[in-house]
Amino acid sequence: MMTGLMLGLRMPTPFPPGHLPLATLSADFIAGTASRSGVPVALASAVACQRASTGCYTSLAGVVSTVAANLLRRGDRGLLVEGARTNLVSRSSDLAAWTPAGATIALDNIASPDGTTGGDTISSNGASADNNLGRQFSDLAGTAFTYSMYVGRKTGTPGYTHRITLRYSGAAEVVYLALSLDPVSGAASVLSVALPDAIAVEAVGNWWRLTVTRTYPVTAGSLTVRLYPAYDTIAATMPVWQAQLEAAAGATSPIPTLADPATRAADVVTAAVTSGSYDVLVRDGAGGEWRNGVAVSGGSYTVTPRSGQRFITRLALYPAGLVSAEDKAALLAA
Repeated sequence: MMTGLMLGLRMPTPFPPGHLPLATLSADFIAGTASRSGVPVALASAVACQRASTGCYTSLAGVVSTVAANLLRRGDRGLLVEGARTNLVSRSSDLAAWTPAGATIALDNIASPDGTTGGDTISSNGASADNNLGRQFSDLAGTAFTYSMYVGRKTGTPGYTHRITLRYSGAAEVVYLALSLDPVSGAASVLSVALPDAIAVEAVGNWWRLTVTRTYPVTAGSLTVRLYPAYDTIAATMPVWQAQLEAAAGATSPIPTLADPATRAADVVTAAVTSGSYDVLVRDGAGGEWRNGVAVSGGSYTVTPRSGQRFITRLALYPAGLVSAEDKAALLAA
């Protein structure tokens, strides 16, 4: 068998530990900087995005901004890269599309994360614990669906928790989920026998973003969501914004809708490098990984986050085999 040495070829020899080679391309997506072989270049000349729609970006402070098509969604959390998703909720930030049952609605009366006064408030006068607001979504079946919405944070001791119920009704099965949300701490509890696949609450500025994922039966059915300011005979208010229903596990960035459901196109992010073999470092707020010996052809590397992550804080491509194992570990820990 002929080896690389017999053919007159030499395998790359790593630089000694502590002597890091220059990255062919390096990008810091929080700082918005990039370099090629140590020479600073504009980030836009090094990393590009194709996305056939606008997309939203949420900063660390909880501000939601809209980014034009074919531009990187980048900010103080890094670069956001997501697949295509559809929000099945039409008029996603308009409670006038919901049906009150004892509760009252005040439209566009509170500052929302997108910088407008687009938040609505649900109120209950305490005459009945059942005062709520509801909306039905049809033709759900056979997959995981994720419902998410923003609920206003409160301070002090309001004396109540919010209740959110999701009731799936199909031809032969009913799945009923009931959740409570503490508007002060953001603590969420499951009150029903049925359990969600996953539940999460994220602090977003002056709001909580509640996310609930559940897989529904194969038989098509409808999902009714009900929002209770307080499931008690106590006067209560519940600020809300941006309802979202996605036919997949996990919520993605906000997808605002008007009269019809809307789709945010996928982010296709590429880094411009010459064809060859690279060791690629991808970092995010939760850690990082090396992708070793990646073959690049056609002059571009397709940039993707780590599994389970949506953000990338740093990207670096080195000629394959030149970074020592010690330096790779140090770069991951930096």
